[in-house]
Amino acid sequence: MTHEYSRKLDKDLLDIKNFCYPDAPKEFIVVSEDTILSKEESTKKTNEEAIVRGRHVEIIRDPQLGGKLVVVIKRTPKNTLLTYSEVYEILQEIEETLGVKIKWRRPFPRGSC
Repeated sequence: MTHEYSRKLDKDLLDIKNFCYPDAPKEFIVVSEDTILSKEESTKKTNEEAIVRGRHVEIIRDPQLGGKLVVVIKRTPKNTLLTYSEVYEILQEIEETLGVKIKWRRPFPRGSC
């Protein structure tokens, strides 16, 4: 996902007027496109939690996902609007921390109703 694409998604997100909650979405879920984990790493489910750029982030490795990585980025503890652009920046920081360039699927916003 590029910065230009995330800005377009932000515009679409901010143009939506029918959220059930004014501070939606409550979180974004992002899944890697490619297999990231080796066969040994993907044999048991692990869940790591961290605060990245002021947001609570969960990194989930689950054998049922075939070696793909799932990242859940929550609006808390900042409790301000969470945008696609910010999600993109957080994913970049996670990649830097892991030392791996990851191709991500489109982030899925969750928690508007």
